[in-house]
Amino acid sequence: LPGIPRFDEHGIWKYREILFSQYGNLMQTISQLIERSETGLNARQIAQLVEIVPNSSVFSRLQHAPGIRREKHQGRFVYFSEEKYQEQKSGLSRPHHVRFPTDSESVMILVQLVKYPHSSIEELFERVAEQGIRIEPQVIEAFLNHHGLLKKIPDTK
Repeated sequence: LPGIPRFDEHGIWKYREILFSQYGNLMQTISQLIERSETGLNARQIAQLVEIVPNSSVFSRLQHAPGIRREKHQGRFVYFSEEKYQEQKSGLSRPHHVRFPTDSESVMILVQLVKYPHSSIEELFERVAEQGIRIEPQVIEAFLNHHGLLKKIPDTK
């Protein structure tokens, strides 16, 4: 049984519509995701990773969670690890490298884009995730932008 779960790079395993985490419950998982991030995470990023709505009540509890610091940055609340606050905050001001999708991920993105040409980045993210592949929205956006396909997609913010 221990060999069955296949956790992704975020420590999350999805079985059907249920997410499991190697870190424990939802708050423990979010705390670990924040701790492991290079630049902290905003509510939208957290919501995408753990598949909750961005205005979930979890975020009001998160601002008081031990080891987490919340700060407004460019109009959005960003959640930082208390231990790595300076390092994470300095990462926000420098350009960061977004990974490029693998060949198979690129094909999956393009297939969904051809099937649903008016999809937003978020909709593409969800459609690719339905196929069992988790590709971060910023990776999808960077890929489409690199190939000049971003302009064909409305609502890219």
